[in-house]
Amino acid sequence: MRILAVVYSFPPVLVPAALCYLKLILGLRESGVEVEILEVDPRSLLAPDAGLLDPAVNEKVPADLVRYPVWSLERHPLARAGKRFLGTTAIGMRFFKPRKREWVGPALRRLRRMDLGRYDAVLTCSQPHVNHLIGLRVKATARLPWIAYFGAGRPLLAVTPPRGASARVVREVGGIVCDIADEAGIEAALERLLDEGPPPPPAPAATRPYHYREVGTRLATLLKELKA
Repeated sequence: MRILAVVYSFPPVLVPAALCYLKLILGLRESGVEVEILEVDPRSLLAPDAGLLDPAVNEKVPADLVRYPVWSLERHPLARAGKRFLGTTAIGMRFFKPRKREWVGPALRRLRRMDLGRYDAVLTCSQPHVNHLIGLRVKATARLPWIAYFGAGRPLLAVTPPRGASARVVREVGGIVCDIADEAGIEAALERLLDEGPPPPPAPAATRPYHYREVGTRLATLLKELKA
């Protein structure tokens, strides 16, 4: 089984999300899932600290992992000026929200040059939440099974037939299930999750997103059920 994971941040970017996604992808690979990733080109990242780029972290990344870097527009002078002067206006909200919206257009253009038929499913990860807008577009254009992982230690949104095994699994962990043809329902579910954020996991599961073998195994099982 081969999936495309939309992660945005990934080593050598030295932030918690990048390290978490590295662990998650290692867990998926250990479970027999072939993973390729769509990531931001770290040279285009608008980072508050130059120390957030650490090439040494790449030593932890499998050498055979297929990676598709995308040049984000977040450092572009026009984008920076637009966020500064239009950030809270209707135009600013459309082009710059959710956070990191500047990378969505380049990411979608990159995806149009790829053969998405090679994949069995697409997995989108937060942070940033804007990654799920990319998943929504891929689902609509390529008709791929799609899982939106909001980093709460469990899948919170699955786009899949509502009576299948995958739908049951997602509902049991408190997630939202949307039929693949229900465009309005999918958009409403995304808006709810983006506005409210994922529900807090019960303690002692607060650190479970970092237990990559467990989370990777659970996501791998869900992805295989989606394919079936």
